[in-house]
Amino acid sequence: MSQLVKSYRKVIPAIGPVNFQRRRRTRHINIFVEPFKEVRVSFPYWVALKEAEAFVLANIKWIRKKQQQMKQEEKKNPPQLDLFSTINKEEAKKVITRRTQELARQFGFSYKRITIRSQKTRWGSCSRDNKISLNLKLVKLPDQLRDYVILHELVHTRVKSHGVNFWALLNSVIEKAKLLDKQLGKYQLDLL
Repeated sequence: MSQLVKSYRKVIPAIGPVNFQRRRRTRHINIFVEPFKEVRVSFPYWVALKEAEAFVLANIKWIRKKQQQMKQEEKKNPPQLDLFSTINKEEAKKVITRRTQELARQFGFSYKRITIRSQKTRWGSCSRDNKISLNLKLVKLPDQLRDYVILHELVHTRVKSHGVNFWALLNSVIEKAKLLDKQLGKYQLDLL
């Protein structure tokens, strides 16, 4: 039995690069058009890649319309990052560690260990036993968004899910958490 392709990238002339991703929990073919990102298509394991491509081709008009809307959104809210500067890893680790310690002390959080490294898909994470992992690239974010990510993970030391209690606690330590979460979404890790 041949192995199924999980991820595939194809350039479609009318819309540009499209990332096709086979997902276990997906039940339908879904197209995502977001600011600062390539078109993404998720589809179930039982759907053939050719069928997913045909679905995209059948929806090119809608995709083009969404791309135009996203371009307007990008113009209104461009990320303010210096994408071309390199990161001094040792200095970045010091800055992030120091700020995590300050925020933990300020709001009474405790964690087992902190790890800082370059990651491609996550800004941060918190394990079940309260080991926090943070992305080196946080140093390129505006200070408020950097604090938001750090506090997000510190809150996970007390509340593991993203339910009502999590957001209530996060909002008690940083204002407008949901808005900051949305702003964070404008920064693509693979561009930094």
